[in-house]
Amino acid sequence: MFRKFLERLQSSDDQTKKRWMIGSATVIIAIVIYIWIGYFNNLIFTLSLPQEPPLQKIGGFSFLETAKNAVAAVFDTARSLIGNIFSQPREYIIK
Repeated sequence: MFRKFLERLQSSDDQTKKRWMIGSATVIIAIVIYIWIGYFNNLIFTLSLPQEPPLQKIGGFSFLETAKNAVAAVFDTARSLIGNIFSQPREYIIK
């Protein structure tokens, strides 16, 4: 069925092909805009919902606190290494 339609469209004149191209492009653009508006509507609806409370601590530690402490430890180590590179005196032997 679809194959016969395509064969008939291929054998038609340029004016008919142009109409089908404009019509199909219009339908595709309308579908894309519809999906795009639905995405933004969902995004705005999601942002307007009340926010969930922060994570509950389990055993005295929360995931966010642990991740924050790990990142802070990495940055402190990197800062001390870079600080040692620039703060240590250099000795050059000139012959």
